[in-house]
Amino acid sequence: MNSNMPDKVINQHSFKTNFNYRICRALCSNRFTQTRQYILNMIIITGDLLIKKGNMPLALQYAQKHVAQSRTETGCISHAVYQDPENPLRLFFYEQWADQAAIDAHFALPSSQKFVAQVSDLVTAAPNLDIFNAQQLK
Repeated sequence: MNSNMPDKVINQHSFKTNFNYRICRALCSNRFTQTRQYILNMIIITGDLLIKKGNMPLALQYAQKHVAQSRTETGCISHAVYQDPENPLRLFFYEQWADQAAIDAHFALPSSQKFVAQVSDLVTAAPNLDIFNAQQLK
């Protein structure tokens, strides 16, 4: 890119390029034959963990490793974790998946099961998990 361009434009370009790469990677897998249907439909998962005081650095370390691993999986469109600015002991997860088969494979992986085991001692309550079947409106 042109070095004279503002950082904001470069960052937006990087985001779009990374997002488009993930879509292309997911579309190139053997599961997807109808590109338009894939782009218009996805499954969204949101979840959160309430972390015990003093355990956030370790929880973030585990979560970031889990997110990085998840992003490499077939069918993962996006996967992110955020620390809640209003409650610094809360981690919020946002995931987009191509289909239920990808989610089933994700939760069956030993690395996903290891993550659950790692954070289970760091939380104050059972995790919240919501799964949505999303369809693009525009």
